[in-house]
Amino acid sequence: MTIFSLLFGFHGRIDRRQWWLGMAIVATAASSAIVGIGLLKIHPIVFLPSALLSTFPVFALGIKRLHDRDMTGWYIAWITIIPAMLLLLAGRTGDGSIAGLVLTWSALLLIGLGVAGLGFSRGTDGANEYDDASGDETASAFADL
Repeated sequence: MTIFSLLFGFHGRIDRRQWWLGMAIVATAASSAIVGIGLLKIHPIVFLPSALLSTFPVFALGIKRLHDRDMTGWYIAWITIIPAMLLLLAGRTGDGSIAGLVLTWSALLLIGLGVAGLGFSRGTDGANEYDDASGDETASAFADL
C-alpha cells in the first residue's frame, strides 16, 4: 500500500500501526497549516481548504481501520460526523448551559470510544469481507520509502 492509497483510498484494510502513522501525518500537516497561517498573519478563512483537505484522510484511515475489524465504513459517522454535529449544537446553546455541557461531553465520549476502537483494538484475524489478508500481516504503507 502506498502512502497515497493509505491516506486517500477507501478500499482494503490497515492495521493499528498504519492507522496511527496515518493519523500522525494528518495531524502534522494540519498543525503545520495552522502554525503557518498564524505566523504569516493570514486571514483564518485561508485555513478552510486545508481543514477540509485534512478531513478526507481521516475518513479514509477510519474506514480502512473499520474494515480491518470486519465492520462497515459507515460506522465512521459515529466517530466523526455525529460528534461534530453535537459540538456545533453545544456551541449554539450558550455559555455554561447544562445542555451545552451534556452535548460536549457526549461528543467527547463518542470521539474517545472511536479512538479507542480504531487505535487500540485488534483487527480480524485472517480473511474477512473487506480483504483476503489480516491487517496485521499486510505490508507497511511506508515500505516503499
